[in-house]
Order: sequence, then C-alpha cells, then structure tokens
Amino acid sequence: MKKTQLLLTLVAACATTTLADEYKYPYLIVTASDGTETTLNAAVLEITFADGKLVATSGDGTTQLTLADLASMHFSETEGAKPEVDAVSTLSTATEVKVYTTSGIYVGTFESMAKAKASLKKGLYVVSINNTNLKLNIR
Repeated sequence: MKKTQLLLTLVAACATTTLADEYKYPYLIVTASDGTETTLNAAVLEITFADGKLVATSGDGTTQLTLADLASMHFSETEGAKPEVDAVSTLSTATEVKVYTTSGIYVGTFESMAKAKASLKKGLYVVSINNTNLKLNIR
C-alpha cells in the first residue's frame, strides 16, 4: 500500500513539473538552412517523422518540414526568432567575464576577454558577459 502511494505521489509530482515547464517555453522555433523560421505552439505539440520529413501537429494544424533542410530548433518564451547578439560590442565593453566549462563548472571571473583567453588552457568554454552567454574556443 505504501509503495502504491509513493508511486502515485511521484507520478503526480512529475506531471505537475512537466506542466509547469511546458508553459515556460510555449513555442518551438524551427530554423531551416536558408534562414527561414517556423514557429510551432509547443503546448500541444506532437512530432513524428515520415518520408524524410518532420511532421508537427498542434492545435494550430499540421506542418511538414523536410529534415535535410533543417538547421536548428529551440524552445522560446516568445513567438519568433531568438534575439540577435552583437558579440563584438559585447566583448569590447565587457567589464567582467565569467568562464565555465561546457559541463557547467565555474572556472573563474576575469577583468576582460583578453585576460580570460590568456589564462585558459586549450578547450571549449562558455563565457558569460553582460548577461549574454557565448562559446569560447581556446586553441
């Protein structure tokens, strides 16, 4: 009896968490290799694959996208494209650069990107500058 109650509690907790996360990012943005974007309502989205196509069915209807033409997909809080980041101006005005490994381990904080690059070993890192995250590849 206790095992059944525990199992039901775990299932209910998982369902509640899933529903909360579902509404955090209600859109799936699919970008084709030519740069065109398709926005899909993720709240009731079902994705299947058939005949080399991604078939997305939601409350808005069915959309078919050729798999060979897809470049990327991401979930978004807003309908439409990700905001563009001007990496050059972000790097040049940075007063604090936080560096993390790709596993999310904090490496350190540096006064500038130049100082971070000079201090890091070869590898791929994630840098956080002015609330913007960028990849950094040290060769």
